[in-house]
Amino acid sequence: PQPFGTTVTFTATASGGQAPYLYRWFTSTDGSTWTPLTAWGSANTVTWTPPAANANYQVRAAAKGSWNTGVAE
Repeated sequence: PQPFGTTVTFTATASGGQAPYLYRWFTSTDGSTWTPLTAWGSANTVTWTPPAANANYQVRAAAKGSWNTGVAE
């Protein structure tokens, strides 16, 4: 856990599937409802400052091959 107001950076590395990859970042406070932080894009790093003090925050990255127009791989 970081003190409230701390900005954190996350990096994801995809493997398998077909590169180049697209990434999309999400956050959740309960692990079942996920809110997008970003749209699909080539950035495998996201910088985020939680909007409220909550020890339950989770961050998730999804990845897919850039040729894939469907769901994450």
